[in-house]
Amino acid sequence: MQPPEFLDYIKKENIKRGRRNGKPRLVNYFNQIPQQKGMKMAYSKESSALVKSWMEESLKLEPGEELFIPCDNKSQQISLKTRLYGARKQYSDIDPIEAESITFSPVYRDGNPFIRIYKSKFKANLGFKKMPDGSIQEITVHADKNRTLRILKMLKENSDEKKIQEVMGKLSDEEKALIKEAKK
Repeated sequence: MQPPEFLDYIKKENIKRGRRNGKPRLVNYFNQIPQQKGMKMAYSKESSALVKSWMEESLKLEPGEELFIPCDNKSQQISLKTRLYGARKQYSDIDPIEAESITFSPVYRDGNPFIRIYKSKFKANLGFKKMPDGSIQEITVHADKNRTLRILKMLKENSDEKKIQEVMGKLSDEEKALIKEAKK
């Protein structure tokens, strides 16, 4: 038997929501009950130590490799996927291109739920442009606002052009000129 205040609250919500096809709308009680002070959600979008560990493992994957994390049920699968995307978002502040190359998707294998972590074979900043004459030109875009500052910082740490290119990816002509100018 439900307490009377709870039933009054449900009646008010049904009245407030109106009717659909002559029948009262169903109310999802768990989402509609006002949250009391001190109550916490079942999961957090912030990443825990375990989620951060899985994110670090996903960064170690070679392009094209997959990692599967087993889950107990669908709700745990969705919760873990949400938390992994939160960890990826935090990592995107450090290296947005590497972070965008990692995807998380819920899959089932032999009826068991898993989270599939996949590292794309292609970088997110790489594209190809087809020219009118039929030739194809490779295009690289830079989503990082502080890219130039990071290159200058690496130059101050006495990094050579090969190491900078290894860390930063393909360098633009302006960045190559900046590196040559800084070496003089």
